Amino acid sequence: MKKSAKISKVNRNLGSKAVLALLLVALWGCDGTRAEWGERTGRMVSILNDSLALIQDWRPKSVCKGMVTNVSCVHSSHNAGLHLVNYQQQQPVLLSDTLSYYLNVMRGYVRDSVAFVVHENTSKFAFWKVGQKPSPWKDWYWPSSCARHISVEDLIRPWKNNQFIIRERTASCPNVLLDTTTGQVSIFEFSGENAWLSECTDFSYVDGKIYCLRVSSPQTLDLLVDNELMDVLHSEACEFVKEKPRRVSKESVELFNEYVSIQTKCSYGYNQHKLDADKMSFDTTFSEVTLKGKRFIHQDGRVVDYYE
Repeated sequence: MKKSAKISKVNRNLGSKAVLALLLVALWGCDGTRAEWGERTGRMVSILNDSLALIQDWRPKSVCKGMVTNVSCVHSSHNAGLHLVNYQQQQPVLLSDTLSYYLNVMRGYVRDSVAFVVHENTSKFAFWKVGQKPSPWKDWYWPSSCARHISVEDLIRPWKNNQFIIRERTASCPNVLLDTTTGQVSIFEFSGENAWLSECTDFSYVDGKIYCLRVSSPQTLDLLVDNELMDVLHSEACEFVKEKPRRVSKESVELFNEYVSIQTKCSYGYNQHKLDADKMSFDTTFSEVTLKGKRFIHQDGRVVDYYE
């Protein structure tokens, strides 16, 4: 009887392992592969005016291989979306389009409700007007000394003669100038008449003038227009970051046409400010809004949320 009890216990253990193996096969497949889709996530592309903003989103996917231990995963993004929203009041999305594929939407003001987008394989660029499809796709031609590598952290900024500057790319090739007519890309140098821009945390071409935001001290943000100091924004409670923003930095100061996005050392999101283009100064009448992903948090406690 003791021998039979031992055999019965062994059989039960083997049976439990067999059931577990069958469950793993059902969950992971015969080759140990499992695909998981995440909830749509996103971020702001640009503020357009005092009430409207462009946001993008996408659906993440993870494909994992392995059984319990020694699991490796490949992460990817799918179904790019571009949406026009009211960030002052919670409303249904005003205009929207979602694609069957993924592309990189660069952060920055282009014009009206238009975003600058790059094909997933980075070989082409296009303009995407919300509610429509990206078009026309154009080839672009990069210098051999500057790799055609596009990151979600790259910034697009309008420049003179209908050109654009792509910023914060790599340490060896941080800024490039794009001629959208020819598709020609060249390295943008801080030399000659552009030498003063090397001190800017961010800069852009706005209404025929060069706007520069410069963090000159931990609590001081300067506004320069055509290399002339026009105004200063002070932060009493939280410090700005004196260093220029880098890919690994959580703190940044960014310029979206007439709007400024700031993340300070004690901020959990990006605070939105506005410039007065006529007076070429910071607009102190604009009610500050804190941005976190696709969520806009107002000073009076209101939250405008475009997460699903």
